[in-house]
Amino acid sequence: GEGHVLDFSVGLDRNPDMRCLRLLVTESGRKVGFMLLENQEDGSALRGIKVEEPFRGRGHSRRLLAGWARLCLEAGIVPRTRVINKPLVALGLERLGFRPRENCGLTALVTQARRLKDCELTHGWQGPWPGEAAEPGRVV
Repeated sequence: GEGHVLDFSVGLDRNPDMRCLRLLVTESGRKVGFMLLENQEDGSALRGIKVEEPFRGRGHSRRLLAGWARLCLEAGIVPRTRVINKPLVALGLERLGFRPRENCGLTALVTQARRLKDCELTHGWQGPWPGEAAEPGRVV
């Protein structure tokens, strides 16, 4: 591509409840983003990823995810995740071959709708829509 050089640095995350490494990515001294990776006995678990606003839309998250998966495989450890609540990250992982566990994943249709009320949800989601009164047993 464009000849950009990304620099990586690794440090411990500040959260004392999880044994996470913070992989910081910079370009020419500017923060591109970071990944949080939990150390496990036989693997590395993705706990978070963020690409800073000015660097979005350039494929950085895809490269970070692919690089992490490749490093895991080369080191002989298993790349893992927990529930991913960010559709674009989930899509990037799916493109790398990750699949949700049986009965733990949900396919989401992304639409051009501008209001939540214009979307039709399935899989037994129970309302109410934001701003509506709850009706007992209502399934939207």
